[in-house]
Amino acid sequence: MLDHLGETDAAERVSKAVSGYIAGHEPGTPFPSTVAVGDAIAERL
Repeated sequence: MLDHLGETDAAERVSKAVSGYIAGHEPGTPFPSTVAVGDAIAERL
């Protein structure tokens, strides 16, 4: 969505934050709540 709105820098930052969060998640373990995941990603921005 951010790319579509012309916010390419913000889109890249969000993409990197999400990728970093997922990469650091232990495989086979459940993800925490949606709010906790969102908060953890927001901290990476």
